[in-house]
Order: sequence, then C-alpha cells, then structure tokens
Amino acid sequence: MKPLAAPNVPGDTEFERFDNAVRQILTVSKQDLLRTEAEEKQVDPRTQKLISLEESRAIAEQYLVSLNAGAKRWVDAQHKGKP
Repeated sequence: MKPLAAPNVPGDTEFERFDNAVRQILTVSKQDLLRTEAEEKQVDPRTQKLISLEESRAIAEQYLVSLNAGAKRWVDAQHKGKP
C-alpha cells in the first residue's frame, strides 16, 4: 500500500506550508460550527433537567418526610394490638 502524495499547500517556507496545512485541516465553516453548537444545546427534557441546589434540597426534604411518615405508619401497624 503506497502512501498518498503530499497535498499542494501554498507557502514560501516550510513553516508557512506547515501552518497553512494545519489551518486547512482545522478550519471549520461558521455555518458548520453554529449547526454543531445548536445540536449540542438541544437537550431532551425527559433525560436531563437542571435544577438549582435549593430545589434539590426541597425535593430531598419532601422525600424524607414522606419516607418517615410511611415508616411511622408501618411501625404503628406492626404494634397495633400489642402492649
């Protein structure tokens, strides 16, 4: 398998040719960049929802309150009728 021939890159010195070659490889059109950014910003609300720390704490507190209430009802039911 033969390697591909070096592409014709403009430049007077070896550094200019290298710089231009890297620029050709890494340059992205503004339209492609905007399209990629728009795709990255799209978030499925069912899978990723960002909430504040306060909201997170409130949800955790509500969960613990309901968990404690359920545990208390279970303990009361277990001890019902026992001295």
